[in-house]
Amino acid sequence: MSKIAEDGDFAVARLFRRAFQHTSEHGAAYAFNRAVWKLYYARFERLKKRRASQCAPQPAIIRCLDQEFELHPSMQGVGEELRLFGIHEPLGTELFLQQLSPGNHVLDIGSNIGYWLLMAEQAIGESGRILGFEPAPEVCSILERNIARSGHKNIRVLLCAVGATNETAQFYQSEVPNWGSLIQQDSLKQTRANDVQVRKLEDILSEFPDFHPHALRMDLEGAELMVLESAGEMLARYKPCLFVEFHPAVLGWPAIRKTLVWLEDLGYSSGTLIERTWDQPWISKWMRKRRCWSGPIETLIQRIESPKDPIANYTFSLILQGSRKRSQANSLIGSEK
Repeated sequence: MSKIAEDGDFAVARLFRRAFQHTSEHGAAYAFNRAVWKLYYARFERLKKRRASQCAPQPAIIRCLDQEFELHPSMQGVGEELRLFGIHEPLGTELFLQQLSPGNHVLDIGSNIGYWLLMAEQAIGESGRILGFEPAPEVCSILERNIARSGHKNIRVLLCAVGATNETAQFYQSEVPNWGSLIQQDSLKQTRANDVQVRKLEDILSEFPDFHPHALRMDLEGAELMVLESAGEMLARYKPCLFVEFHPAVLGWPAIRKTLVWLEDLGYSSGTLIERTWDQPWISKWMRKRRCWSGPIETLIQRIESPKDPIANYTFSLILQGSRKRSQANSLIGSEK
């Protein structure tokens, strides 16, 4: 038998052993999903290598959201996806846009270089307003330049973090620009920390008395609960649509579950659940929608805790509707696999 044949046999044997191990330890659904995700990721890696082999310089400014759009020099995270595919979190983008209407007021916490903020502006138009927040100075500079290129005058950005108290705190920046966080985590590839101003959302909104939030989007790499819990009065009063990415590996599922029950008591009765691992532009639309469900909060909690295919250990996004906008779907979009 040739050396190549032997190596091939060993590779196949290792594949079957891993598949058997994952199936026996976590169940068939986990093993299937893991195998499919790895196939998609391998294709994504091939695409990146093919683009890199072309030796073309990576543009600092691309055409995105119908304008010139500056990327972070690292070209990682959201910047890499926008450069390769022109979109970030395709399913989240689609579903969040469905919640916005002309004239809406939108809070964008963790604005980064401006993808979500400028995309929302296209939905709400010049009659709407956006209040954005970005604590990293160099990232905020790119954000402000992208806003200036857009020509929109209805966007205001504050150089600060949003949290549970008014204070100065350390903000941990990452080599992936959209992974910065107030919480120190090894998994976020954090490289350095700097002092930033942290402000309570309620106090900020008191300075903008004519700003009435219709939607609140945030992805804070683990700091989401402190913002929600400190904004209870605003949530109870305005019931803005919430688009939040939750990180159980940082926060713990029990703490997130408690917050979801609290939000339900405030009037957030239904919404949509997106398993964030699958909401990638390099994964097929069919597979993305298969890992998305919509319904009452109780149903979504049950889905997250499903013993045969749990999501409680993985990052997920929730779009929750308050009394202003009722859910348009009362049954699960995805299937229980």
